[in-house]
Formats: sequence, structure tokens, C-alpha cells
Amino acid sequence: MHIQILIPLATILAISPIAYVGARTNRENSQYPDTFVLDPRFGHFLIAGGLLVSVFPLLLSFIGRTMPLDKYLLLVVPASLYPIVVAVWYFCYRIVVTDTSIVVFALRPRTVLFADVVDWGVIRGGGTRDLVMYLRSGPRLRIAGHAIKDFNQLVDLVTVRMAPLPAAQPGQSEQFQKLAKRAQSTRALAWILLVGFALLALLLIVITDLS
Repeated sequence: MHIQILIPLATILAISPIAYVGARTNRENSQYPDTFVLDPRFGHFLIAGGLLVSVFPLLLSFIGRTMPLDKYLLLVVPASLYPIVVAVWYFCYRIVVTDTSIVVFALRPRTVLFADVVDWGVIRGGGTRDLVMYLRSGPRLRIAGHAIKDFNQLVDLVTVRMAPLPAAQPGQSEQFQKLAKRAQSTRALAWILLVGFALLALLLIVITDLS
């Protein structure tokens, strides 16, 4: 048996436990009502892609072709490990809402105290929804809602935690309103471009038929 066949199998055996640990972490985090995770479907897609790349030389062997060992180690192994690493980060990413703060992290946690929030709210634009918080110290926390599982529940829980604080009424600051208008403009531009490309494609089809 060629070593080119054994190495893809060894690669699968090596990356499968890593993927399993990441997926298990995602499932455990999603069990807590104050913890929000990313939708696991994209992570599973990354894992499937990494596994498919790792077995590509094995598929070649079935049609009588082989890949040199050095090319496999330099090209295929990194290409198969990269999506697995991204998937593990994706699975480990979580948002924890406590009584006094919101903690966002995958590897290094970032803690934002609700008492330090001067304005916050949900920004809608370009088909996405983002939870945005402006802090007294200046930095901004932005959580993309399109990938967060149970995003509405996250917003509801933050609303409850912010209710007794001065920034209970969201979207009042000038910064937040400017960001909201910019998001609306981006969404309008996206629709204009989409309609424009559709009309252009239709025009090209008509011209091609006439000619």
C-alpha cells in the first residue's frame, strides 16, 4: 500500500477529534439560557470541507493517479487543517450575558459592563442585524446577528439587563443615529446594485437574442 494512501487517512484521524471537541463545546454552551453561540451549520460545513480536501489524494488513487508526498504535505495538509481551525474557533465563540455585563469571546474574553454603555440598539442594514453598544470609554462593541443562534433572545435579555440603567432607551445618541443611517444607505445601495445588475443582465439577453 502506498504511503500516499495512508497519509490522508492519518490526517482524517488527526483532525476528527479536534472537530469533535469544537462541536461538543458548541452544544454544551448552547444549553445555557444566558449563553449564545454561532449557528453550528457553517462550522459543520467547514469540517466537511477540510475532510474532503484531506481525502482528495485518496480519491486520486482510485483512478490510478498519485500525488507526491512533498506536495501533499505542503499543499493538502495545510489546506485541510485551516478550515478545521476556523471551525473550532467558530464553535468556541460565545456570548455570555450576566446580570451586570456581556462577555464576548472565543479565545480571549471581552467583558462589557452594562453600566459603561451610553447607547445601544439593533442596527439593520444590508439584510443583516447587528447589536451595537457604545461605551463611555469610547470603544464600540458590535455583534453580528446573522450568525448568532437565537439572536432575538439575546436582544431581549440585553433589554432586560439594561432596563434599570440610564441607557435603557436605545438609539438616542448622535453616533448611533449616524450608524443607523449609514446602514440604511448601505442597504439601499445594495438593492440598487442588485436591480441594476438584473436589468443589465436582462438587457444583454435581449441584445443577444436580437443579434
